[in-house]
Amino acid sequence: MTWKTPSSLKWLICKHARQQGELARLEKELAEKKEQLDQTYSGPINKVQEAIKSIEAVMRLHEMSVDPDIIAPVAPRLYEPLFKRGEITRSLYKAMSNGQWVRTDELIAAVSGLYQQDTQPKYFRYVRHQVRSRLFGLLRNGKVERKAGGSRIGKDQSETQSFWRLTPGRGI
Repeated sequence: MTWKTPSSLKWLICKHARQQGELARLEKELAEKKEQLDQTYSGPINKVQEAIKSIEAVMRLHEMSVDPDIIAPVAPRLYEPLFKRGEITRSLYKAMSNGQWVRTDELIAAVSGLYQQDTQPKYFRYVRHQVRSRLFGLLRNGKVERKAGGSRIGKDQSETQSFWRLTPGRGI
């Protein structure tokens, strides 16, 4: 006696076989990528591990011993700083030197030469964060004054930005 495989079951069998093939392809690709990553990073990792071992050995020989296991790691910078030391502050002072209220985006443009519409959003947010952080530091020190923008709900960003100026008599 023979029986015919229902079409829905045949479809499931074919779908299962295709998914298994896709999984096998992805696993092979993953293994190749892992091998490439291992080859790329094994040398630098070994070099740093050897340097750490050397430093730990010297630390243990020092007359005032320090247990290297209690030292917390510090993450290195991934990117070079955008501005030289003091460059943001000098540019902000120059942009606000006339004593008038200046919008945040105008200060960003004066410091970096970037305009939001001409720059990648992620990079502009990063620069904006750097400039605003410095502005708030100057605000804490009493060097600048801030006039906050309006509510953000349903308004254009240009209407909600803060305005900044040098504190009369206390600036620079």
